[in-house]
Parts: sequence; structure tokens; C-alpha cells
Amino acid sequence: MAGDTLITVPLGLSTKQDGWLHFTAADIANLPAGWYVYLQDKLTGTHQNLRSQPVYKALLKSGVYENRFVLQFSRRDLAIPAANNNADWKAYYAAGKLFINAGLPAGEKASITLSNMLGQVVGHFEAGGNQTTGFPLPLPVGVYIVYMEGTALHQSKKIVISQ
Repeated sequence: MAGDTLITVPLGLSTKQDGWLHFTAADIANLPAGWYVYLQDKLTGTHQNLRSQPVYKALLKSGVYENRFVLQFSRRDLAIPAANNNADWKAYYAAGKLFINAGLPAGEKASITLSNMLGQVVGHFEAGGNQTTGFPLPLPVGVYIVYMEGTALHQSKKIVISQ
């Protein structure tokens, strides 16, 4: 086999309800030495090395996904610089409100989805620019995922609500 061999395996899946999907590379240790394995999410632009990060999470709507996810096996490192790196966005909860600062250029908008740890969506919002916006949302104590999706941007943050 050539030194730069690339094997691509498209993944298809179907889900009957909205929620978080967890891809887990459980038996990757059985892959021969010198091989890299990646999961590519074509929608978000994510290209994740499953040896170093064996779990990938995606928030999906119910439906069929035939061309979004791909497994790639390679004899060389296919590392791609991180895309959609918006480390400036903030999400926190205080006084019965979810506060979001999307950290985006003026005029750009992002869709915000808030879900609990069961994958149940508990809120949808729109945020934009580089201003902090508070959304009234009484929530019980727990751990939540704030997912931000915008033009070429797909990121999530965990928030913890305690008493």
C-alpha cells in the first residue's frame, strides 16, 4: 500500500427524534500502528482525530443523514487547522436569564439552541454581534448545553445551573 493511502467510509444514519448523537470510537486500539482515523462532519467542517478525541457529539434534528458524516483512515496525519474557532463567544445563566454574547462581527447572527443532558431542547434563540443579550428562561438546577450555529460556525458550551 502507498504511504499516503486514504480510505473513506461514508456513514448513514437515521434518527426519529431531535437530540444529541454521540459517536464513540470504542475499539480504535485494534487499528494497526501507523494509521490515523478521523470523523468528518461535512456540515460543521469538523475533522476530528478519533485516536486523540474518541468521542464526537452532534446535535441533530430527526431525519435521515446520508452524506454528512464520513470516517477516514489514513497512513498520514490529515490534521486540518481548527475551523470555526470563535473562542470569544460567551454563555452563562444568572437571575433566571440565559445570557449570550455571540462574539460575532456586527450584523452577523447565530442560532442558539439550549438542551438538557437528555438531549431535550429547552430553548431556541437568536443572538448576534458582539453584545450580551439576556433571554428570560426559568430553568431547574442542572447541566445544559448551549449550541451556537451561524455562518460557518458550529460550537457548543456547557453551563451549570446551581442554587
